[in-house]
Amino acid sequence: MQFVSRHQKPGESPIEYLNALQQIAVQAFPDLHASGRDEVVRSRCVEGLRHGPLREHLRTPPVNTAELKRTALQFITVDRISNPSNVQQHSVMTIEQAIEPRHEDSLPKATALKLVPSRGISHGRSNWTWDRRPEYNNCRGRQMECI
Repeated sequence: MQFVSRHQKPGESPIEYLNALQQIAVQAFPDLHASGRDEVVRSRCVEGLRHGPLREHLRTPPVNTAELKRTALQFITVDRISNPSNVQQHSVMTIEQAIEPRHEDSLPKATALKLVPSRGISHGRSNWTWDRRPEYNNCRGRQMECI
């Protein structure tokens, strides 16, 4: 049976694999109620994933396919952010927002989101930091890490 022998292929994302299993399941189990088919797909998807942190995480069974898909998307997002080969090679990416100071407030005029290549997920820290520019007299020049 094609459904039982289907494993995640090299280069196939977990979401592509899940979608393929769902399509096969509709053909393989046409008389099975949708919730039963969902359970079969969830179980097969977890077992057929390539070895890695997503598979190990999913061994603690998700409640349903929607939860499985959400978790897989979260892992893909984290992998793309934390893997330097997947991130564009710009040393600084900024998001600037002008803020008008009110009365005696010394609010920041700009905030930048900066990629710091020397720090990484492997060290338990994010690669992204909020760069509060001291020349605008905000936060006394401190940098706050984006969580």
